[in-house]
Order: sequence, then C-alpha cells, then structure tokens
Amino acid sequence: MTEILTAEVIQALLGLATVVATGAFAWYRAKYTEAAEQGDLIMSSARKVWELIKAVYGSNEKASLYLTQGEAIMSSLEAGWADSRTKTPEMEEYYQQLLAVATEIGNALA
Repeated sequence: MTEILTAEVIQALLGLATVVATGAFAWYRAKYTEAAEQGDLIMSSARKVWELIKAVYGSNEKASLYLTQGEAIMSSLEAGWADSRTKTPEMEEYYQQLLAVATEIGNALA
C-alpha cells in the first residue's frame, strides 16, 4: 500500500480534494448570495409599497385596521429578512399578504 501512496499520488489527491472543496464552496456561495439578493429585493419592494400605502391612507380612520394588519406583516417580513433561516418563498408569501392588505384597503375605501 505504501508503494501506491507516493508523493505524487498524495499531491494529486490533495489537488483533487482542493478542486472539489472549491467547487462546493462556489456552489454554496452562489446559492446563498442569490437568496440574500432575492430577500433584499423583496424587502425593498415591500418597504416601498408600505410607504406608499401609509402615505395615501395613513390619515384615513377607516384604514386603521388595515394599517395595523400591514404593520404586523411588515414586522414579520423584517424579522424574516433578518433571520437567515427564513427562505425566499416565505418572504414572497409575506409580500403577497402585504399586497393583499393593500388591495383590501383600496377596495374598502374606493
């Protein structure tokens, strides 16, 4: 067995291990960097939508219940954004809930 494990074979095995480890790290980094960027995009969009809703309907008393719901959703969205265990589909679900509240406000006050 020792005659098979020459310096060149050991060097080749270490080189192969380095290539595999580098590829795995690149895959991991790309996957989680993309997820972080998607989360940032969703959070940015949600903040803009929520700012517009509050600017338009913030002074309307009829909208207060909807605004309270929206604030709760935004809190959940921000907590999920800060928590690395929250996945992109969950962030998108919060965002869809926020858009649903925006639609309800528009329908109720139209």
